[in-house]
Amino acid sequence: KARDGSVLIFTRTKRRTDRLSLFLGAKKYPVNRIHGGLSQGQRNHAMQQFRSSKNRILVATDIAARGLDILHIEHVINYDLPHIPEDYIHRIGRTARAGAQGEALSLLIPDDYNVWQKISKLYKIEGASIDRPEKGIQERRMRRGRRFKKLPVTTLRKLQRLERIQQKQKLQLLKREKNIILKKG
Repeated sequence: KARDGSVLIFTRTKRRTDRLSLFLGAKKYPVNRIHGGLSQGQRNHAMQQFRSSKNRILVATDIAARGLDILHIEHVINYDLPHIPEDYIHRIGRTARAGAQGEALSLLIPDDYNVWQKISKLYKIEGASIDRPEKGIQERRMRRGRRFKKLPVTTLRKLQRLERIQQKQKLQLLKREKNIILKKG
């Protein structure tokens, strides 16, 4: 079913907001983004374009869940569930301004099971029960997370510097080989 009207998509992080808006823009959808990492001018510009329907899709973190007065939102999509179950009502409430009708859609993955259970119980959402995911999926993800810990910034910088040095050395070797071949020929 095609969706008419404006669409507000909520993500959990600034990075995911940027990535999703770039993806949708590459697919030629009229999209903009708003999150706390943008300047006030950039946020105002994104809101102005969304309110004027120039961009009918706005990808946002929870910065747009409260305090913004946007009357024409017809669809709210929770790309990620909120960290705090109480924020769910603020997100989906964007569609019900001034008695307007709208739809809310939440995309769920197995990791969302516990949060979704809390949300559906807190707001008594009928027909919202989902099957508990296999334990093996969550355990594998947890083990994978322990195996690939984030490196400190200083370590990352050292690795990046080492990579740049290795690339320079490779280029120098290629130039030497090219000069040797040219001298022989």
